[in-house]
Amino acid sequence: MEEARQYFPFEMLPDLCKQKIFSYLNAVDKGHSAQVCTNWRDLMSSSVWDTIDLSSDLGFGCLPSATHSVEGKECHECYCKRVNDFFIYLNRIQPTIRRLDFYFDIGDINNNSNNYLDNIQRGLIPSLCKHLRYVRVNWKDSRDRWLDPGHQPDQDAVYSYKLHLRRFTHFFEYFTTIVPSLTTLILPFDWNQKTIQSLTRLKSLQSLVLKRVVCSQSLMQSHLDLVLSELPSLKQLLLEVWLPSGDGLIPYTLKSDSLENLDISESHGLYLNHVDMPHLKGIRIARHILHGPLKTFNRLNLPCLHSVLSNGAPTLSKINDHYLQPNWRHEIYVTLEEVLRAVCSCRNHLTDLIV
Repeated sequence: MEEARQYFPFEMLPDLCKQKIFSYLNAVDKGHSAQVCTNWRDLMSSSVWDTIDLSSDLGFGCLPSATHSVEGKECHECYCKRVNDFFIYLNRIQPTIRRLDFYFDIGDINNNSNNYLDNIQRGLIPSLCKHLRYVRVNWKDSRDRWLDPGHQPDQDAVYSYKLHLRRFTHFFEYFTTIVPSLTTLILPFDWNQKTIQSLTRLKSLQSLVLKRVVCSQSLMQSHLDLVLSELPSLKQLLLEVWLPSGDGLIPYTLKSDSLENLDISESHGLYLNHVDMPHLKGIRIARHILHGPLKTFNRLNLPCLHSVLSNGAPTLSKINDHYLQPNWRHEIYVTLEEVLRAVCSCRNHLTDLIV
């Protein structure tokens, strides 16, 4: 009896229970488990591969079997090959992937078959992605971890930035054609015509996070209108853009028949002139120190946030962490006034002389 209590009778569990346990393992541990015995290998069916995380599961370094001793380009090539082999395996077993996370430098181009983005794009075939529900991708910050880039001349930095945008635009155009069931998308987003058109293909999107790509960018009202109008199922939106301030400041109009939660607290220079959101329940907003040309207080002419929201968001119940009282649309009570002084940039609530 004492010996029997020293181990868990895993083999006595039903196959469904075993598969559930296997599903919590990362990609490497699943691969190791599949080599234990034939029964475990057979249980490693498509059901245990519903979550793929390329940002951590495969590891960024070399395997212990690596023949080189110094970290560098060889480590990067080992990792790219591992990603390629992993997708070959996934294509063979045809899992039902529902969540995908990956993190890579799309500007990294090698003159060999181990290019990371090409491996990703070859691996993400339609049959693997048709059930995807959640995707998180960071394509802009991840430089090559195995190489020290040192000082990069300005001309090279500009070229690298443009290369990133071109490759992202090309990849995103393909990617949005193979994920018809996607409901959640998180990524840095460049507001150009092609990426916007690609984004609007995702008619099933319910939650969308669009992070900034650069410190200062332009955002056309027509582009914002297109995204909000062409995503009919969208309920949650987090939007981060850093817009120039000053005499060129343009307040924006936001219209959506489906949106329930809006977060623009990470945006700089994004001011609301009007909203038309009949189902909006919560909004997060912040006032940041702006960059770019300055605008003096006496030339500031922004509408009050209270007026904008009370007229355009009839079902609103929460601003940041403050739950609104039933009479908030008709009366600015003390705690609501405190909230407005913290986030509103109209003349009545802004205390700074320059924005």
